[in-house]
Amino acid sequence: MIELDTTLKQFYISFLSQLKILTDEKCPGKTWVENGHHCFCEFEEMCMNFMSPCECILQWSYFSDKQHLDLQKLYEMLMEYNGNEKTDDEICNDPEWHKIRTFAKEVYDDLKQVKYVPNEKD
Repeated sequence: MIELDTTLKQFYISFLSQLKILTDEKCPGKTWVENGHHCFCEFEEMCMNFMSPCECILQWSYFSDKQHLDLQKLYEMLMEYNGNEKTDDEICNDPEWHKIRTFAKEVYDDLKQVKYVPNEKD
């Protein structure tokens, strides 16, 4: 296996950070201060920040079958979840969202161990 080039590695690290946000019990609706600016995590933004890079990463042939299937399943769970008419508080307390968050943590714990992927150019 070949170590990720810098660009792909940063992309993957960014993807993992978005995946980790899905596991946060206080998201959506979490607020924090970053570099003197107040930040807020809304449900739709949180999902899109994960799903957009996920579509690309799902094309990578590196992952094991289980990793690929789990990532695809998580993507589909998010697509099927209807949070449009719910407040962030309602989503955080929704048993269905809890299932998604729990599964996201399993996927994150598995994928954060990935250190190398083949260079897709080779």
